[in-house]
Amino acid sequence: SNLFKVNFSNPFWTFWNYIGQAFGAALLAMLVMLFLAQHADRVAHTVIAQPLTAGGIGLLTLVGIPVVLVLASLPLVTLLITIPVAVVLAVALGVACLFGWIALGYEVGQRITKGLHQEWHPAFTAGLGTFLLTLVSQLLGSICFGALVPFLLGLAALGAVVITRFGTQS
Repeated sequence: SNLFKVNFSNPFWTFWNYIGQAFGAALLAMLVMLFLAQHADRVAHTVIAQPLTAGGIGLLTLVGIPVVLVLASLPLVTLLITIPVAVVLAVALGVACLFGWIALGYEVGQRITKGLHQEWHPAFTAGLGTFLLTLVSQLLGSICFGALVPFLLGLAALGAVVITRFGTQS
């Protein structure tokens, strides 16, 4: 029965798992940037210009949404209304986190292309930056900081998405 069991505590498998996740995030970033490059650029500039404010707003969003949903679902009559609202808010929160991460990766990619004195398509720039951001944050997290690095970056990215309303406003 142990013939097909894979040991995921092996550092080799962990590293390839990180590579796969980073590659998946990069592909998603490239797809998103084909349609929402200007929005992601606004979010990225907000994260860089106001990292503490964005992180605070991200933390309030992450903590506030579940609290509001629990308080709203206390009366039994509204339970039928709040369950679909809770599902929609959970999906929106996940999409906002992913979009913020992609925007942060886009900023990383822009800095790399400027350092190389190159001009690449925004989709490729975002893919490269998101790949490196995801990989480095996971490696740092596994080596010394735990989930703190991706969590803090994610909070800032989420806050920037909320501040810019998904990049629709500066």
